[in-house]
Amino acid sequence: LFAVACLAAGTALPSKSAKAESASQAAASKPEAGSKPDASAPIGAEYLAVGDRIKITYSDIPTAVPPTEQTIPETRKITLHLNLEVEFVGKTKTELEREIRDLYITKGYYKNIKIDIDVPIRTFYVGGEVRNQSVFPHHANLTLTKAISMAGGFTEFAKKSNIQILRADGTKVEVNWRKAIKDSKADQPIHPGDRIQVNRTVIF
Repeated sequence: LFAVACLAAGTALPSKSAKAESASQAAASKPEAGSKPDASAPIGAEYLAVGDRIKITYSDIPTAVPPTEQTIPETRKITLHLNLEVEFVGKTKTELEREIRDLYITKGYYKNIKIDIDVPIRTFYVGGEVRNQSVFPHHANLTLTKAISMAGGFTEFAKKSNIQILRADGTKVEVNWRKAIKDSKADQPIHPGDRIQVNRTVIF
């Protein structure tokens, strides 16, 4: 009956490939069985991650020291005052404040020092051929396909075979959405501060 109605109205039946792609895009927005939906993950989650922009302030020391402001790079480490190198990923703000303080004291740099770490709200941006171009709150375990779903999915003109991710550190990554939706290994993680650009398909 649906087919007859479509023919009578002069509309084409949806193709198998269009149906499959729509189903794949809808599936990307559904949480896996037994896992929490991304929407339930707190903004600025407890553990620090690559892409987090942080500010470290030093106080209770004889000479004033300017704060260290940096984005956590892929190397996971940040060089602090007096060239102290510390790994930040996978640790909480409180753990790091204690760890950095103890390092300065045990290495003999200071008898006492207070460390304060500030982490702003985490966000990322999706632009180009999506239905809702905007800045979104970053959640734990976010990937490209989930980010596209948060932006309302693609427009009909989206070039899904070449989506660009610009990392906060300037690194550029290109992803084929059609491969990512089928293979989780091809689905790139999205870090805080990332900018996703979906280009328009060029039609000749």
